[in-house]
Order: sequence, then C-alpha cells, then structure tokens
Amino acid sequence: MLEIDDLFTQIREETPAGVWSLGVELTRKGALVVEKESDSEVVLSVTSPNKSLSATVKLWPADEDWHCDCGRATHACEHVVASVIALRRAKETGTPLPHPPESAKIRYLFTVRDEALQMERAVGDKVFKGSLHAFRKAQAPTLVPSQADASIDGVVADTSSPRLSERQLWEILVHLKGTAHVFLDGQPINVDREVKGHRIIVRDRENGAVEVSAERVPGIERVFTNGAAVADGALCPLDMPDLRAETQSLFTRPKLFPASRFRELVTSFLPELERNFSIVNESSRISIGGEEDTPRVVVQTSASREILAVLPVLVYGDPPYARVDGSTLTLLGDTARLPKRQPDAEVRAVNTFRAKTGLGVGRKLEFRGDAALSMADKLAELNYTKVGDGFRLFTPTASLKARVVVGGDSFTLAFENSADGAPADAREVMRA
Repeated sequence: MLEIDDLFTQIREETPAGVWSLGVELTRKGALVVEKESDSEVVLSVTSPNKSLSATVKLWPADEDWHCDCGRATHACEHVVASVIALRRAKETGTPLPHPPESAKIRYLFTVRDEALQMERAVGDKVFKGSLHAFRKAQAPTLVPSQADASIDGVVADTSSPRLSERQLWEILVHLKGTAHVFLDGQPINVDREVKGHRIIVRDRENGAVEVSAERVPGIERVFTNGAAVADGALCPLDMPDLRAETQSLFTRPKLFPASRFRELVTSFLPELERNFSIVNESSRISIGGEEDTPRVVVQTSASREILAVLPVLVYGDPPYARVDGSTLTLLGDTARLPKRQPDAEVRAVNTFRAKTGLGVGRKLEFRGDAALSMADKLAELNYTKVGDGFRLFTPTASLKARVVVGGDSFTLAFENSADGAPADAREVMRA
C-alpha cells in the first residue's frame, strides 16, 4: 500500500476545520471505493449521502498532491479529506478499501470500424443507448454515476450512432483520463493524456549549423481517423494542430539554421513548435531543458511606501531561464536554452501555490497596511523563492528606539534601529 502519512499531514494542515469535519462525517455516512491504484496514484469514487453523482478523487502521495472533480476552487474538499482518512485507516488496520462491483460502474466499450473509433456504454451485461438518466430510471435505480459519467452523457446522450466525431471523442477521452472501466475491442485499456502525432528533432549539421525536422512519434501503435491513437499501450486523444505553412514544410523538408540565427531558433521558432510538439534535442550547440528542470512558482515582490506588490510567476530553472504565461513560453535573459514543457507538473505547481496562498499565478496584486504586513509574514513562511526586497520591507527585523533631543523651545524626534543603530526616516515611521 502506498505511503500516505505525509499526504495526510499536508491535507490536514491546509484544510479549514469546517471542511475537515465534513470529510470526517463523509467517511462515516458516505460510500468510498477504490477505482484504480498504481505505484504512484490512487483513484477513488466518493458518494455523499443523498447525492445523485459521485466525486472522483485522485491522490498522488509521493508528490503530496491531489485532485477532485467536484469543482472546489481552493484547498482540499470533503471528498479528498474523506479519501485520505479512509486510506490511512485502511493502512493502519490492514483492511483494504473495497472496489466497486460490476453492477455499480459504467463500462466504456470502444470498437474500431473503418479505422475510426466508436463507443457503447454498459452496466454489467446491459448495453444502453440514449440518456443515462433514462437508463437509471428504467433499469439501474441504485447506480450512482461519477461527474465524468455525467459529462460524457452530455456528449453522447442525443446520438443514436456509436460512431464518434472528433469533437465527441476528444471530450470523452479527456473525461476518461486516468479512470478504469475502459475497453478497446474487448480488452481493458488505460486512457492517458493527449499525445502528439509527430515530434521535432534538432540535430547538428556541417559548418556549425543546426537542422530542425519532423517525424512520427515512436510508441504510437495505431492512429484512428477521428482523432485518437494507441500510444505505449494507452488510448489517447491525438493532438491535431492547425499548422502554419512554415511549420508544415518541416514534414517534407528539414529547416537549416546557421549559428547567426541560433537566438531566433531558441527564442521564436522552437517555442512556437513546442506548443504543439515534443522536441528532441540531439544538438550540442543549443540547450533544451530535461526532466530535471521542473516548473516552479517564484514570487516577485516590490514595495512603494505602504503598498506591497506581489506577482507570482511560473518558471523553469534555478535561476529562472524561462517563464510560462498560459500557453506562451518566454525565454529570460541572453540564453540559448529551452525547457522541456511538463503540462501536468505546471498545473500541479499552480494549484498547490493557490491552495497555500489563495493567490493566482501570473496576476499582480497590491496589499496595503495590515494586509501588506500579513502577506509579508505569509511569504516569509513559505518555501518559495522570493525575488525583490518588497516583502522584507514589511517584515519587522528589530524594534525601533525613539530619541528626543530638546533645544530651547523646540525638540527633534529621531528613530533608530535597536539592533544596529541605523537611523529610520521619522516621517515614514509616523506615517506607519
């Protein structure tokens, strides 16, 4: 069984007391089953009393991360709390959590016709068409679908044919990612994230030049005409981007970059390609980041009088050499290095930062007065890189000592740092 204690502790510390209480109550009155378990991930279905849909919770104990499809914006929800409590209890007692019976889950049956995927849904041995609501009412009143089941029903409920359009198939596979109960031609198969049909290769060539070309991605075993593929044993939505003419030409003719155009290559040409393709760098003349360059949040701070400005940004490298702004990648400084994008890790980094701080990444916020002091204290406690001295200016490091000098009918008021005697601006002190 996966080690769960560290994840339990983190969720307990970050969850408001009211939500934690709801999760405790849910472990007593709700229904929790393990849908899927691997060396790195546990997927659970959590059904609350008197709810028509179950929530799907995914836990990654090694990463101390989690996700629930119930739609809560921040912190762990009661479904996550109930899941981690139940898993920890199962570990302590040695009694594993149950798996759902066949009659309590919807199976997704994919078959191939004319090189395109089509799909039917079944519960037990009953294949059904039309809406999930009608099927439950007529034949399965105790069935509790998941959020994903309901979303997929919205895609196909009004479709009489099992054949799927590209849009339908894309939406279905996105909802089925990481879930069980999926079959292709009668055999169980995992659904993984979107794959690229081609990849970009960067190689050294004569006279100090670099060549950029495109080729089919290894590991793709089969491609379906309505926008999916089997890659490394998993069923995946296939990325089919609209390409500019210059990019399309790579599939028929490699493009050569002399040394004088390397800056253009790493700041413009390759970042644009990276939005749609994985890049394999076989060149010794330019640098593309590897798996060790994981995305992280850096907090930029600045201060002006009583205002603390905070801008969290998502970056690669330490020190940062690339910044992520949504789908846009911006290289920083005079670099010839390009990171290998990790979309899932980017999402986790942003969500974890939001859960810990309540702040969004890429949005500049200003805090005044007590709010600035409170935010400075929070930033000082967090294990995130801070750039700029803004937060330190709002963090007390020593007390001030007042000194009054009387001369005739007037006096002078001065302040100095009690630790090192450094003077402080009396006007700023009085304003504060």
